[in-house]
Amino acid sequence: MANINKFYEDTFISYGDYLAEINCCAPNRFTIMKIGPTGPTGSIGATGAWGYTGENGSVGYAGCTGPTGEQGSSNPVVYSGNGINMTGKYNTICNLTDDYATKKIIVNPTTSFNWFINKYGRSHTSLHQRENRIVIETSDAVETIFEDNEHVTYKTFSFNETGRDLHFTINNTTEKGSFVNMCLVGAGGGGARGVRAGSASGAGAGTLVFANDYYLLNGSYVVNIGSGGRGAMSNTNYAHGGKGFATTLSNIETSTVPIICAKGGAGGVANLQYSMGTDGFIQTITYEPSDEVNIVTSSASGGIGTENEINGTGGKSLYNIPFEKAINPHLGKTPIIWTYGNNGGSGNSSQINNTYISSGGGGGAQSPGNDSTNTTYEGEGGHGGKGYNIYFDNMDGRVVCGGSSGTGYNSTPSAELYGAGTSGTYFDPNPSHKNAIENSGSGGGSINGITDEPAGNGGSGLYMIRFPIH
Repeated sequence: MANINKFYEDTFISYGDYLAEINCCAPNRFTIMKIGPTGPTGSIGATGAWGYTGENGSVGYAGCTGPTGEQGSSNPVVYSGNGINMTGKYNTICNLTDDYATKKIIVNPTTSFNWFINKYGRSHTSLHQRENRIVIETSDAVETIFEDNEHVTYKTFSFNETGRDLHFTINNTTEKGSFVNMCLVGAGGGGARGVRAGSASGAGAGTLVFANDYYLLNGSYVVNIGSGGRGAMSNTNYAHGGKGFATTLSNIETSTVPIICAKGGAGGVANLQYSMGTDGFIQTITYEPSDEVNIVTSSASGGIGTENEINGTGGKSLYNIPFEKAINPHLGKTPIIWTYGNNGGSGNSSQINNTYISSGGGGGAQSPGNDSTNTTYEGEGGHGGKGYNIYFDNMDGRVVCGGSSGTGYNSTPSAELYGAGTSGTYFDPNPSHKNAIENSGSGGGSINGITDEPAGNGGSGLYMIRFPIH
């Protein structure tokens, strides 16, 4: 592991970042690695002395004669080029050409593997057995098949309906269970409702959870998709947004306690005076084989400032399992579980004119919510934390877990890039796109002004399970 980490340090990308990219969660998935210029060639070292010649080993006993195989082709298959080569029986030579095109090598009529070099220069093979031993049965999910950028083809089941139990069964025809990949998205928090411009902060995103090579026993499972936090209603002038609800997976044959959970995000807060943001919500995750217990939290909401430059600190998302940390308990293997959540931004008043206040953005999966700016006459709210484009069920990507922006006098940057709702300003106190995108886990937009309309709802959650078929 030390040598691998050293290689990626030298090439400006950590091993954890590489694993994150191939497991479908990275902000710049298709960017080219930044490799520095080639250094000068070092001097040639001295020739070492010859070592002693070892003794010849004794000849082993001959094994039993195997059955006669099928008649093979009289002409060997040759892929020409200047890439890495592999020599096998009967002098068959397979070369990867300079364009890194994938080579499909047939082992027998039911088994083959693809051989290729990825953009980091690593040689990869992916085995394909036509007889797939994993079977998932369900009428509650959307089934898709796609090939990722590592040339691995997956079958994915996406569960997205809220308000009822969703069921599936998993069966491995030759084993007691199956290794699968999972992605869970907790629902986003709802937006807050304030009267004065800048008096409602951004809502936090739900927890984003990935589970890689997770072993599920054969049996029946139930999924509950978290509903988005409700936007603050119009029965009071200042009202907080509702929290997002958790997305969970349970084995109904063994326990009602969820196997894995992704908590919902914190709702936005509203106040005429200084106010702190709401912290992310705590969940406990235990991952095998080390049975290590981790405390993780969803993304927090932003805080609100007040006159005389008193800042309202954003809520905290204190605990999460980053990719690099999750590698360690498993001796360098791809981690079983890792999570994402971030703090909310702080609110404050304008340094130039304390009459105006502004609020912080809600935290997102990729980054914290931004603090509100106070360099202009009126100030403006902080934009929501960034979410992710994930490629778990399709190559076009899916936006998840963005925080919504805080409100302020001036225009705030849009958080819609990651599915969050748009928050209000003095000039547009009740935006039309204030609700977050469904199944995104992003925060709902907060609003300003006297209106009978509620603030924006948070995006509902999502559960996806997949396994390779090619």
